[in-house]
Amino acid sequence: MGETLARLQLEAGMVALDAGSSTPAFRQNQQPHVEQNVIAPLSGRGIEVRSLDIRAAPGIDFVCDLTSRDFDWSTTVGRRFDLVLCNNVLVHLSDPVLGAANVASLVAPGGWLLASTPAAYRRVRDPLDNGLRPDPGELAALFMQGERGPARFELVAREEVRIDQRGYYRWSPLRPSWFPIGGRWVPAPGIAEQVRYLLSHLRWRVSCVLLRRAD
Repeated sequence: MGETLARLQLEAGMVALDAGSSTPAFRQNQQPHVEQNVIAPLSGRGIEVRSLDIRAAPGIDFVCDLTSRDFDWSTTVGRRFDLVLCNNVLVHLSDPVLGAANVASLVAPGGWLLASTPAAYRRVRDPLDNGLRPDPGELAALFMQGERGPARFELVAREEVRIDQRGYYRWSPLRPSWFPIGGRWVPAPGIAEQVRYLLSHLRWRVSCVLLRRAD
């Protein structure tokens, strides 16, 4: 993701939005890879990064519900952005289709949308996991087909990234993991994740897409 951003034609003075960002403390402590590989490099290039979340907290610039049917970028946020980041957000929304449409509406004409979400991963409650596990094409379609208004997006790049760091795989038999199977959540001992790690084709995967909005 960081390499993709490094290649984009972004100039100092542009403004980016981290949609569903949570607080700076959460990003730095719970998701340091996002802070190190995405936020910090953008700031280093002179790009202002604003944050949006459903909960008001220090470091949050815009507070709103991305699944609200009354969402309107012009009144809720007041502007569109040169770059919108939507990383591991749709999986936590009660209505990911509407959420994707509202996120897409925040991208300025000619702007970029970089999104990711789990393609294969255990259940994560934060505060909910809707079970969404799309491949990159399906993820792109959520933004391209559900976008409000006449503007359209071009799919610039898509990739499914495999998670090879062993620290992401549980080992405790006392900490169960839940997996989506046939539309239902099925529990398994946490140590089963170590089997997934040893079988590389079963490792966790993340779908990533880069879209550009037409002028």
